[in-house]
Amino acid sequence: MFCKVNVGLSTARQVVAAETWESFLADNFPERLKHPLSKRHIRLWEWFARLSPGVDLPVRIEGWPRGGGKSTSVQDGIAWLATKGQIKFVLYVCGTQADAQMHLASIATRLEKLGLKKAEGMYGRSKGYNKSVIRCSNGFSIKAVGLDQAIRGVKLDDDRPQLIVFDDIDGLHDSEYITRQKEDTITKSIIPAASSEWCNFIFAQNPMIPNGVFSRLVDGRADYFGDRDIPTIEKAIQGLEYTSLRTPSGRVSHKITKGIPTWEGQGIETCEKKMNGREGIQSFLTESQHEIYDGSQFALWKKAWLEYPGFRLDQAYFGVETFAGGRKIPLFKPPEPMVKIVVGVDGNVADRSTATGIPDECGIVAVGQGISGKRYVLADLSGPHDPTEWPVIATNLASVLHCPIVFEKNQGGKLNWMVLNAVASNLEIEGTWASESKEARAVPVATLYSQGMYHHCGEFGQLETEMLNWNPHAREKSPNRIDALVIADSGLGMTFTSGPPRVKSQITPRGQSTLDLPKKFNYRTGEDE
Repeated sequence: MFCKVNVGLSTARQVVAAETWESFLADNFPERLKHPLSKRHIRLWEWFARLSPGVDLPVRIEGWPRGGGKSTSVQDGIAWLATKGQIKFVLYVCGTQADAQMHLASIATRLEKLGLKKAEGMYGRSKGYNKSVIRCSNGFSIKAVGLDQAIRGVKLDDDRPQLIVFDDIDGLHDSEYITRQKEDTITKSIIPAASSEWCNFIFAQNPMIPNGVFSRLVDGRADYFGDRDIPTIEKAIQGLEYTSLRTPSGRVSHKITKGIPTWEGQGIETCEKKMNGREGIQSFLTESQHEIYDGSQFALWKKAWLEYPGFRLDQAYFGVETFAGGRKIPLFKPPEPMVKIVVGVDGNVADRSTATGIPDECGIVAVGQGISGKRYVLADLSGPHDPTEWPVIATNLASVLHCPIVFEKNQGGKLNWMVLNAVASNLEIEGTWASESKEARAVPVATLYSQGMYHHCGEFGQLETEMLNWNPHAREKSPNRIDALVIADSGLGMTFTSGPPRVKSQITPRGQSTLDLPKKFNYRTGEDE
């Protein structure tokens, strides 16, 4: 965490701005020159050297291997800019506030070494110096911001950022929803906060996930930073080849047999230590070689299970249903009558307009069991729904499918029951307690998929992506679509006191739900009514 330092108070050293970055490093951080700088280091420093008032350069995108000096070089560059006095305000943005504050602490250490004093008012009190902000007496300021926090204004006095640094934005287990939320914050809160006169941007990240913010910037899917300048994304070892041998003790040892290091400070020996060390080879390949992590090594679901012939049943088109918020989804006929159908709900209690950070999605998944015993995913209406939205969406789906709703009681159980019952008093609503871990509850469902006992009636891309990327052993946001699927599956084994619900009329509270079909399909009998 952040360690407060009294910048410049312990030294009488006079701050002298170095004319060149080479002399800056040689005079202040000679340890950085222990190994000759690589092409990427020189390229980055030359970019810093071109920064000057009134000049807008193309957005800089730097993809470096972990351990290759990315953050160190960026923070050294900021320290150099602080001594030159040409840039007054830098915004340092990370994926989390904790990471941003940690990077800011490293910059504070550099500023202290350079002799920069903290800014003080006329009565000797510090001006805006804390774990998220550093203000120096020469007019230089830097602020740390995490995308997981509510961002409300980034001005300091009347100054807006003239340099915005994005560092470690992606998380290894970010879902597509998390990436969308981060991009939304970047485009609607961070970029507009820049100085209207001039501002430069740099994005430094080691590529790690296929659908992260950085990957989308590199391959062109991101529709912002249209003037970005993308250099070669560098690996630690170009042309890496290695062998893996089991030692007499039983452990596997990896040895590099071919490849050229892109920097002497991260050579063959260093990389082999990482491959055989505590982090392991998978971490090295992901974060230093950019072999994009797709979750397949750790996920409970395997891609082959979702690709066998007949897994997706989307030929028998049923119709389009309009749910709350005007969202339309296609419905497809299952190939057999349903014995039981359940809508599983993994509700949330966070309001997007007031929540701090990125709230979880609400999982809403409908599952049916046919007379053959096979199970079918009929609908996935999961999304970032507010507590006023998801009960209506779940209720409307249950009314279309003539089925009960099952929710998890562990978090917000009583509140979830109250809001569901308020809009679905004529539907059966049951709660279930989760006494085991998420992994233990998901394994039986994944096993049914492996046995060919599950089919998807339609395309459920986001659910399948979550299946293939969720690592049950990692500390990450809850897999809400999987949670709702597991809840619905457990509901198939429940006994409902009132039997199959009889829907008196179409439910339409706080939203529109109209069936755009000439006929109504009965999922239980498999026939049109």
